[in-house]
Amino acid sequence: MSNSNLQEMGSGKIENFAKSRMSVMRQVLLIAASLVFLAFLGAHFIYPGLIYLALLVGVGLFLYGLTGVCPMALLLQKMPWNRQSACHPSETQKDHCCHL
Repeated sequence: MSNSNLQEMGSGKIENFAKSRMSVMRQVLLIAASLVFLAFLGAHFIYPGLIYLALLVGVGLFLYGLTGVCPMALLLQKMPWNRQSACHPSETQKDHCCHL
């Protein structure tokens, strides 16, 4: 494969990733894994008490499995990047709610 073909394939994947939105549960898993990893590193190199951060994440995941309610997902749903807009960005009418 030529270098230009690889660049075209890579740019298409990046554009598709940028256009797609990550689901809230995928965000939860990404944050939970990051917190556990950082808690492990912090407990090993900085302060041993940071391991309780991993315990907190584990308790949250346990509660989600037990009750079906995930506190981190509830918080992430309120974040601006996860809110559903009432207006579709492709609509360009002047009297539309998005355009004042």
